[in-house]
Amino acid sequence: MRTLFFIGIVFFAHISIAQQKVLDDFEYDDLRISNPTGETIKNRLLWSQYEGDPTEGPDPGSVRIDPTDSVDGSRSLAVDVTGGNVYLQFYTKVNSTTWEWARHFVRDGNWSFDTYNRLRFWVKLPDGISRKSGGQSNTRFGTYYRATTGRMDSAESGGNHYYHYYNLESTGVWHQVIVDWHPNNIRGQSGGTDWGEKQYPTGEQGYNYFDLLTRFYFEINGGLSSYPAVFRFDGFEFYTEPNDENLEQVYALNGAFNNNTGTLYLGWMRHKDENNVDHEVRYAFSNIHELGWSNATPAPSGIVSPDGWGGYNAMDYTTNQINVGSNDFLYVAIKPQNSNRFRQITIPIDLSTSSGLPNPGDGSGSTSWGGFNRATVCSGAECTTTCYENSEVVACQ
Repeated sequence: MRTLFFIGIVFFAHISIAQQKVLDDFEYDDLRISNPTGETIKNRLLWSQYEGDPTEGPDPGSVRIDPTDSVDGSRSLAVDVTGGNVYLQFYTKVNSTTWEWARHFVRDGNWSFDTYNRLRFWVKLPDGISRKSGGQSNTRFGTYYRATTGRMDSAESGGNHYYHYYNLESTGVWHQVIVDWHPNNIRGQSGGTDWGEKQYPTGEQGYNYFDLLTRFYFEINGGLSSYPAVFRFDGFEFYTEPNDENLEQVYALNGAFNNNTGTLYLGWMRHKDENNVDHEVRYAFSNIHELGWSNATPAPSGIVSPDGWGGYNAMDYTTNQINVGSNDFLYVAIKPQNSNRFRQITIPIDLSTSSGLPNPGDGSGSTSWGGFNRATVCSGAECTTTCYENSEVVACQ
């Protein structure tokens, strides 16, 4: 078993562990069920492909546990898309009158409020998906949040619906996506307005964005070049980034490294009002927060200028000119040139040979789901429900 420690999104043995909560690592045989009494199988599933998108759909497809490919462990979630595009939803409705918070479904039930400030996951895209140009984006991570006093029959009572935009492309490898609390847009509002950080979106001190998160979805716009197409997801986790990072000017951070081609892929969103502010990319093979910005190496052609205006605020960087040697991780930092603060992402160079990622949760591969004490799994049309208390099987009430 590999033992690694976590700081933000950095894994090294000499750094103390930061706080994290695994939402799902898909290390089980059957799909998780959120609503055992749902009218259809898809209405019961915690994860599913939503087919009824009114603007970009329909998006027919299905989900399954895939034992052939993963970020860490031996399984991932595969979405088999047969038309349209991917629209993976995390559906937290547990019965006809109750929507739960996402924290209700973490693999370890000891949630700490006002602690976690990032949500990270990994996606492996099929071939044929390209980035958009002109500062546009092609991917939407939509979130719903609810006030602590909101009605439980609504996923957003006292809250709202936010959008986090990304501009992803097929890389042939697992791509790391980080969700922070700086949304790109708010439902029904102007796409040209930068809405800033939403640490406490309902104004309730002590309950941050991720405490109040209920459901979410991941979708890519447009059609695909061929069908069926397989999208894979893995390693959904909340974590605490302890460093003072520049979320105001650098958000929706994502990246990957393809060791076969030696190519770094990097993406983020800039502040929408800063149409003429260049960003600089630097890299190192150790934590730049500890090393210091001035000691990191300027990336080849690493000055990135805005490619669009206002709400067209996607920033992209790609290079195959970094000699990574025998290192396991590439630390990449992005700093607007009008600021002394930056964001960092740590990217595994080769998941198949490097130190890899920590085994999420307790590392045992067990399917105990913390505060969610009723676990239902289905095989075909047959479903079985088991109840737990402190990870011990008990009689269902």
